[in-house]
Amino acid sequence: MRNRLILSLLSGLLMGMALPMQWGHWVPPNLGFLAWIALVPLIFAVDGLRPGRAYWVAFPGMLLAHTIMVYWFFTAVHVFGHLPTVVSILITFAGIAFLTAITSLAPMIVAWINRSQFHWWAWPLVWATIEFARNFDPFLQGFTFCNLIHSQYRYPLIIQIVNLVGPYWFLSLIVLVNVGIARARTHVRYLAMVGGVFALLLGYGAYSKIHIQSVSLDMPTLKVALIQGNIPQDDKWNAQLAVHNFRIYQQASIDVAAAKPDLIVWPEASYPWIFDLQTKEFPTDAGLPQVPILLGALTREGNFHHNSAVLFDGNTQYADVVHKYHLVPFGEYVPYKKFLFFAKKLTREVGDLRPATNIRPISLDGIPLGVLVCYEDTFPEIARKLVADGSTLLVNITNDAWYGWSSAAEQHLAASVFRAVENGRALVRATNTGVSAIIGADGELEFKSPLYSPAIIAAAVPLGIGQTPYNRWGWGVDLALPVLLTFALYVIRRQKTHP
Repeated sequence: MRNRLILSLLSGLLMGMALPMQWGHWVPPNLGFLAWIALVPLIFAVDGLRPGRAYWVAFPGMLLAHTIMVYWFFTAVHVFGHLPTVVSILITFAGIAFLTAITSLAPMIVAWINRSQFHWWAWPLVWATIEFARNFDPFLQGFTFCNLIHSQYRYPLIIQIVNLVGPYWFLSLIVLVNVGIARARTHVRYLAMVGGVFALLLGYGAYSKIHIQSVSLDMPTLKVALIQGNIPQDDKWNAQLAVHNFRIYQQASIDVAAAKPDLIVWPEASYPWIFDLQTKEFPTDAGLPQVPILLGALTREGNFHHNSAVLFDGNTQYADVVHKYHLVPFGEYVPYKKFLFFAKKLTREVGDLRPATNIRPISLDGIPLGVLVCYEDTFPEIARKLVADGSTLLVNITNDAWYGWSSAAEQHLAASVFRAVENGRALVRATNTGVSAIIGADGELEFKSPLYSPAIIAAAVPLGIGQTPYNRWGWGVDLALPVLLTFALYVIRRQKTHP
């Protein structure tokens, strides 16, 4: 049993190291390739075990993996949420334990499927289905930062297939390679399966990149300027610093106006006051250039407040607004308030916000833009809906200052890369403290800002048209996973009860 636990912990270590990492100011080298072997020790660890035993053997390894991946929970709730140390530790542990409990279900289900006969499809189908289901968990309200596919964001050639099959089927291919490598120890023929997966990924990737690069030559472009103000989190809602913070973005906008952008983008909540949607009044002495500006702001609509993206035209007149649809639990509202009353302090800076009732593009002089506020870019279905409704460009405005010098900012960037490729759209992201970036429709990081440094990025970005297969049929593609797994479990159960 000790050897099995060691193998489980080794898998957890490899999984954690595969995703983007940062420890303070130290950024380890990219180790995304580890994802293709990270599950091999775990497959050995639970081989031949009963389902319950497989769950508990996997649990320590998955606990280690999620601790490495999201240790920054503590920074968000303690350093910037100002909760007591003990409470912050408990909340962090609860979140990590919850993620671990969900992920550990995969080895347990696989152990049940493989009790009498090994099925090569069990690991990839179960693992990908669990990851898809985690998108809708009731506690964290959907949390996708720990998806193993994000380890591949620096390999644009490999990830092109997500515009065809989406992120979860791509995840199943990563797991399938792990299965093939593990089984090749006793069955060499599985190496052919591994080679087939890489041939598929590289072949389709080459075709997709060539296609995207060729069609982008004929696309119209929009010159976008992204402003990264680098406002410390504790200063953002300091009323005495509101004018100072506004002047930072004002001056940066004036400076970049010389490049004649078509749109200037400020990050999430960069407007330092509450914007009233009834009066729609903007400071008359704002002194901003005559360029449309899309900025993040807390807005008030009657008795409700929203986390919003507000568009102003070239005359600094209100033009349009969209609200954030998927709010952050414990950051913008407290779920289950009756039981988690002590966590109300986490939302003290922004209050209890109200989500949008629908998802729609925002219009810039007739050009539909799909705005993803904060971590909405981590949810495939939101970006997919925006592009399906005509968005020609995806825009992410966010503030990752909550997480300090940690892995969170780069992990968040990794999610944006996948949304761009899945939907065949360039994606621009303006952040408060980094990482701001311009991402091509093929997933290439064309421009990227440093963390915790003021920055301005200006570039002409192609405006996409049409839909990728995944954008058009995404829900069906994703739902095929749980449907196939349910059918497989039904068939296997019948075989076991009626041999």
